[in-house]
Amino acid sequence: MMWWGSNEAENNVSLFRIIWYYELANAILQCMIKEKRKEQHYEEITQPIVVIRVRVLNWLQLSLIVLIVASLVLVVLVNPPGSLQRDVYGKLIGGIIALMCTAWVFNRIGRYTISAVLTVLCAIIGPWGSFLFDPNVSYGDLLPLTYVSISVLLASILVSPRITLGVAIFQLIVLIGVLVSIPGIKSSNWPSLLAFICIISVLSITASYIIQRYLQQLLDYSIRDHLTDLFNKRYFEATLKDEMRRAENKNLEIGLIMIDIDGFKQFNDQYGHQVGDKILQLIGQNFVEQVNLPDTVCRYGGDEFVIIVPNCTTSSITQLAEQLRVSTKTLTLPHQGVDITDLAISLGIAMFPHHGISFADLLAAADTALYQAKQGGRNRKVLYDMLKG
Repeated sequence: MMWWGSNEAENNVSLFRIIWYYELANAILQCMIKEKRKEQHYEEITQPIVVIRVRVLNWLQLSLIVLIVASLVLVVLVNPPGSLQRDVYGKLIGGIIALMCTAWVFNRIGRYTISAVLTVLCAIIGPWGSFLFDPNVSYGDLLPLTYVSISVLLASILVSPRITLGVAIFQLIVLIGVLVSIPGIKSSNWPSLLAFICIISVLSITASYIIQRYLQQLLDYSIRDHLTDLFNKRYFEATLKDEMRRAENKNLEIGLIMIDIDGFKQFNDQYGHQVGDKILQLIGQNFVEQVNLPDTVCRYGGDEFVIIVPNCTTSSITQLAEQLRVSTKTLTLPHQGVDITDLAISLGIAMFPHHGISFADLLAAADTALYQAKQGGRNRKVLYDMLKG
């Protein structure tokens, strides 16, 4: 590819191409950074859900250990000493107990995924171990193979739908292979067993997908404002604290803009709360369109918004605040054949670490600057002044 031409026109085209590729790469990088931060915030905000999931797995594993130990006791009591069943099932169940205890330890030290996979693996080993070592299964005793469904059920509770699907497909393929290849099994009622496993698998995969989908919706509800679809106060607090820690470690600056809609109560009183909600949505969407990708726009509550601007300067965040103020003045909201105009906002600006080194101090500085903007006549931006504050 020729990047540079022989004349001025070709050089201009090549320069434009370089700039375009640079802007595209920068946009992709910013998207990746934002998604990575979003994942980190998800982990922090959804920590209570993670704790519940770990506790559920813990109690499930303890219950399974008790049941497996009870099975071992039953095997010892039913089968006489020296019998093949007692020897085979004793070793098999003992190994499963050891593996389940290992899974429990992994869960206790915070390795949920490994622990969940080992738990499902125990449910896979059990029935197929009995098939390999118990000759009665080869002669038509299909009861141990019904436990194949337990692994799929556990997978639907503990792991993702994809893994659940993989476990179900693996179990069905091996089961079909066994039913086709073993002559002693063909004379038994194997179609009923296969139908039972298929039904359990389909129900488990469906349940796993539904659980995963609604869990994702719950996560979104926990960090999103239902009206504006902006991030909510809870997400704002977690994000700002995280950004402050990162900025402190890398010696960076963070800007915080606190925004209030001027005369919002009058709009509600004159046009009704439904129009007020539309105004909040309109202004919130405008903020999202005006800011850069790494910036975080949140609804703080009522008619107040906050914007976190990482790695900025006083000059750049002041320009952004002015851009938000001016763009808001141009917004119009159609209502019953009339355009609602004269929308305006007041903005308070604070910088980390200059105006506060703690979350509470930085937030208080931005709130004070917003109050000064309101007192100064509204429809303006104010940078926090420590002397006045």
